[in-house]
Amino acid sequence: MGIRSRQEALVTKTKQNKTKQNKTKQNKTKQNKTKRSFSLWYSGLSLKNGSVWGRQNGYYPKHMKRSFIYKMSEISALLAENAMLKAKLAALEAKQVCRAYPENSAFGSLKKIVDKISAEERDKNVWKNTAIAAMNDLKADPSGKVGEEFVKAVCAAAGLENESTGDKNSKDGTYDQKIGTKKRKVEIKTARIGGGKYQHETLKEDGYDFMMFVDVHPTGGCITILPRFEMKIKHEVTGTKPTLRKGSTDVYKWDFTPTHHKKLVEAKKAIEFDEETTVEEIAEFIRKQIE
Repeated sequence: MGIRSRQEALVTKTKQNKTKQNKTKQNKTKQNKTKRSFSLWYSGLSLKNGSVWGRQNGYYPKHMKRSFIYKMSEISALLAENAMLKAKLAALEAKQVCRAYPENSAFGSLKKIVDKISAEERDKNVWKNTAIAAMNDLKADPSGKVGEEFVKAVCAAAGLENESTGDKNSKDGTYDQKIGTKKRKVEIKTARIGGGKYQHETLKEDGYDFMMFVDVHPTGGCITILPRFEMKIKHEVTGTKPTLRKGSTDVYKWDFTPTHHKKLVEAKKAIEFDEETTVEEIAEFIRKQIE
């Protein structure tokens, strides 16, 4: 290749390099503008009363604004569709419940009986629409915890010493709390009114100093405190004795009725409480019984 040809090739290559550099520079400038536009738009977003607005002089890049509005419209459409599907599902469920069954349908007969007894039970439900109606929905363990926490709260409010074992097993007996200056071991049993009585489960004859029964009804309750006694014979106040659980040699069940409460209150072994009773009154009763 001659000298002239080499020079022309060099000039052509130089021009190509300059063109390439210019394009690269232009791309970088375009990218920076896009980043800046996004940064300004994003930093200008704010949620206020459910609306999206710009703080940066009302600046919104058009392409991003259109995209955002499209996404919001899409979300609104999905929410509307979801609400419609829920309404349809509710209608289907209602239709299923109201379904008519043939007269000779076994399932139809069963449903009628269930509906009838369920309605009767709802009418007899003394907890319905009361301040502590949720108490009747609790299972055995949570219900028992209500009584334990109630006694703890009463003691704390009245300055009566109380040491709780929590959910742990005690090493020196079967009790829930140590109460008073003498740290008496107290086993707490909680029951709620049902069928006109309060049912106390899993009673034992030893492992504590006193047994405390916290019986709750919709507008108050009754707290009974009895020193440990022999459960195989009738109690001197109630005239009843705990029932030995089937298959057990040391676990008992003991039911109280409002009549039993009345006898226990008269014997100063129990205190009834309602919305007007103070924690100090209950704490004083507990203190007198165990100290």
